[in-house]
Amino acid sequence: SLNSDGSLRRLLNTTVVRVDKANNLAVLKALTPNKSFAQISSKKQTTQGERTYTYGYDRSDMVNAKTPTYQGRITDGIISSASGQNNDVRFMNVTNELNNGNIGGPVLAENGDVIGVISDKNQEAIKSSMFTIFLNELNIGYKTDKNSKPISPSKIAEKSQKFTVPLVCLN
Repeated sequence: SLNSDGSLRRLLNTTVVRVDKANNLAVLKALTPNKSFAQISSKKQTTQGERTYTYGYDRSDMVNAKTPTYQGRITDGIISSASGQNNDVRFMNVTNELNNGNIGGPVLAENGDVIGVISDKNQEAIKSSMFTIFLNELNIGYKTDKNSKPISPSKIAEKSQKFTVPLVCLN
């Protein structure tokens, strides 16, 4: 887990609960519970041109630093296409600048709600409507928010830092 300045507080052991290879999703369970949760968008439809933010961790910070800070990184963009390759409605494309540290990280709307999860470096994200099905099948609860009031990018980053963590494989 991380301190408020992004420095490493401690490593958390996790176990893989389930993997969905078709949708590039996995659920990990930490042995130490996290008290912060993401709010998932309750919107039924993805809109082309909607502003997006992503939050992730730059892998180069972990590899190149003697003492990695795991500083989170927020980027902005828009939904460039409301569907993925071959018109796949499970996915959307975003214009946010991404790196490997964004894969598995949230795509957030202007109100801070999660509207997707980055699935690869090619600007593709699985929509929240799809990963909520995955969570429902596993009987994992989640929170939705009907608030549509935009918040500042700095508030989105602050919220995101509380529910995102860098994944480091030690094996």
